Amino acid sequence: AMRGSDTPVQAYREALKSIREGCGPNTYILGIGAPIGPSIGLFNGMRIGSDVSTSWEAVSKAAMNTATRRFTNNTWWQNDPDALVARSPLSLNQARAWATVTAFSGGSLMLGDNAGSLDSERIALVSRALPVAANGSAPAFGSKPPRKISATGARTRDLWQIPALPDTNGITPQQPPRIWFISRAGNPAGVDLAALFNWSSESRTGAMSLGSASSRFHVFDLWDFRYLGTMSKTVKVPQSPTSVRLLALAPDAGRPQFLGSDAHIVCGLRDIKRISWSSAQKTLSGQSFVTPGRSYRIAVSVPAGWAVTKVQVNGAVVNDKTVSKGYLVIKMAPKSYTVRWSITYKRV
Repeated sequence: AMRGSDTPVQAYREALKSIREGCGPNTYILGIGAPIGPSIGLFNGMRIGSDVSTSWEAVSKAAMNTATRRFTNNTWWQNDPDALVARSPLSLNQARAWATVTAFSGGSLMLGDNAGSLDSERIALVSRALPVAANGSAPAFGSKPPRKISATGARTRDLWQIPALPDTNGITPQQPPRIWFISRAGNPAGVDLAALFNWSSESRTGAMSLGSASSRFHVFDLWDFRYLGTMSKTVKVPQSPTSVRLLALAPDAGRPQFLGSDAHIVCGLRDIKRISWSSAQKTLSGQSFVTPGRSYRIAVSVPAGWAVTKVQVNGAVVNDKTVSKGYLVIKMAPKSYTVRWSITYKRV
C-alpha cells in the first residue's frame, strides 16, 4: 500500500505491485513508455526504445535503442524493440532491415501492420520473423513461465563507432551499429549469422572480419537466397542505400555442407534440428522443424570435384531442385512439421 511519505518512485512501484497482484503471477505484463530503472523486477517485458513507424529515420532510432539496451534482455525482462512494420512507404530493403533487427534482438515481436493489406512479398518477409526467436525466456513471476527457446541473441561489433548523420530535424544522432552478429555456437545448422547494415542514403561496401587469414568461410545471402562463394579474412559485400545484407557464414569443411535455409531470419536456430555428414555414404542429411503448407528452401554446397547423385525428402513435396555454380537449392512444400532430407554426392 502507498504511504504519504513515499517518494514518486516508491509510489510507482507500489502501484505496479498492486497491478501484478491483481493480474496474477502467470500474466505477462508489458511495460510501454515506463521508466526503466524503477520498473525492474515488475514487468515480464519492456519497450526499450522509441516508437517505430514507416519512416527510415524512426527505424534507425529504434534500432539504436535496441542495440544499446540489448544487455537488459532476459536479465531484467524480455526486451520489446517495438512492432514489426513491413508496409510502404518503407522500401522492401528497409522493411528487411527492420525485420532483421527485431529477429536479431531476441526479444518479443508484434506485427504493426494489417496483414491483410500486405502484398505476398511483404507477407513472406513477415513470416520469416515468426515464430519469435527469443533469446532464452522472459522473467516469470508464476508457475507457468514462457517456454524456454534455445537461441543466442545478437551482439554488435561496432556500437558507438559509426559517424553520426543529421536527421530531418537537424539533430545529429549516433548511427546504429553496422555489424550485428550471432555466433554459430548453439546453432544446429553450424553457421554464424551476420547482418551488415547500411544506415546511410548512399551505396557502400559492407565489411566484417572473419578472423585469421587462414579462416575460410562459405558466404550465403539469406534474403536474396544465393551463394556468394568462399571468403577468407574479411567478408566484403556491396550494399544498397538504407538496407541490410543478411549472411550465413559456414566454416569451410572441405566437403559438401549446409549453407542456409529460409524458414526464419535467424537461419538454423528455429528450423534446423540436426545436420550430419556420412563420409562412407557421401551423404549430407538433416532434420528440419517447419510449418506445413509454407514453402521451405534449403541450400547446400556442391564443391568442385563433387556432384549430386540423389536428393531424398520425407515429410514434404519437392517442388524444385536448382543447381547453380557451387550450390544446390531445394524448394519444398512441407506436409508435416518434421521434414527429413538427405543429399548424396559422388566424386567427379
